[in-house]
Amino acid sequence: MPETITSHYYPSLCFRGLKRLGLAGSESTGEDKDIGEEIGEIGKYFKFNPPMAGGPLFTLVYQIPGYLDPQGPDEMLQIFDGVKQIVESKTIQHLQREYPERTSEWEKWYIGSWFDLICEPLLEDQDKVYQLIDRFADYLEELWPQFEAEYSNWRQEFAFDEWDSQLPVVEVITAWEEVTDLSYPYQKFSLVICPESPTKASSLGPEKIVFGARHGVNLAKRSLVHEVGVRMIGFHRLAEHPETAQIIADDHKGMLRLIEAEACFRKPQVMDKLEYLADQDTFKEGMQLGDLVQMRSEISEEDSLFDTLATWHHRAKKEGLL
Repeated sequence: MPETITSHYYPSLCFRGLKRLGLAGSESTGEDKDIGEEIGEIGKYFKFNPPMAGGPLFTLVYQIPGYLDPQGPDEMLQIFDGVKQIVESKTIQHLQREYPERTSEWEKWYIGSWFDLICEPLLEDQDKVYQLIDRFADYLEELWPQFEAEYSNWRQEFAFDEWDSQLPVVEVITAWEEVTDLSYPYQKFSLVICPESPTKASSLGPEKIVFGARHGVNLAKRSLVHEVGVRMIGFHRLAEHPETAQIIADDHKGMLRLIEAEACFRKPQVMDKLEYLADQDTFKEGMQLGDLVQMRSEISEEDSLFDTLATWHHRAKKEGLL
């Protein structure tokens, strides 16, 4: 299995840009606040505006280029064109054709309900969507050479090998496979270390997350355990299983919360197998999953995890937890 710890320039470039634009909340520095206000005026229709960029359009312009790891500004702009095609066509086929090796895991992640969740809110005003994507891309193209040397210096000094030796991804995956009785659905798992981002776990897609370097390797272990657990079930399996196919088609967002809660529910067993000290689950608290996890503990195991998820979803909807 390839190395666990890696770095991609784009996530750090993107977050540095958001800071300068005043679109990064309390992390904002605001050097380019005037451009940020211009972008935010367009982006307010999609929650891509001060004080914190968010919403489905942010998901697209952060995750897709962040995952594909453009090697220069020209390739970044090409990927942004691909993002516009995702909005228009609700498929990833064009990017799969352009980057077959880099997108080999995408079929298992980008299922129909994901496109409904992300793209549907953007279809009402595609002109504004494309206008914002182009403006943000142009801004990052200008920023690319300005930030590159600083990022390169950080990368040379960061202890990648030391972190990699302390993050036993194979052991973590094995522990989850034993606890869930499922095979891990991807070929690898990578933590993309970012000097700019405050995140403890920001998804880039199937088997990659961004992790803020400031948090240190011990917290990275916790994020590794949680995020591998979140990926064990697999969107593709949920979409194919007769007990969950219609549920995820109708309620992708709700099923996402159940997947996160399931990881929190089973995590103590995994931590025990890894002989990690179980402590306060910041993921459960931060995502306000406590009630869902409690409900899960009261549900008897059924024939399969998918049967259990279907029962859980029904009860959670009935009680207003989803």
